[in-house]
Amino acid sequence: MKTSHFLSYIILSLVLLFGHTSLYAQEVNDVYIKTKAQIQSIELSRSGRSVKELATIKFTTEAGHDWETIIELERIPFLGSMSSVGDEISIYYNEGNPSIAQTYLGRLLSEYGLYLLILIGAILSIGTYLKALKQSKTANTQA
Repeated sequence: MKTSHFLSYIILSLVLLFGHTSLYAQEVNDVYIKTKAQIQSIELSRSGRSVKELATIKFTTEAGHDWETIIELERIPFLGSMSSVGDEISIYYNEGNPSIAQTYLGRLLSEYGLYLLILIGAILSIGTYLKALKQSKTANTQA
């Protein structure tokens, strides 16, 4: 890999990481409110190899309305979600549409997951770049 290609990947990663607000034509600022919800039921959903646990939850909004919706519970592979029917969990719901709700970890991943992937990709690229740079230096010294 040439140095110019690597630098272009780094610059693109930095633009995507720090310049995300300028990439959107219209940014929607949804307000999410933290509250407690009770799990009413849990269903397993299988598609291929992936397994999801979907929980029907019931909570009360700030306006005092009772609301029921479905969220995805985070799972530990081979163990499950560690939540059961009747448990009380913390959720974040959309103030304008309480049907849109997430757990804390789900909200964290939806907001910062892309940045985490870009960071991991940049770190892995640096290792590949340094290895290629070392190989090119040894090839130049032998010639």
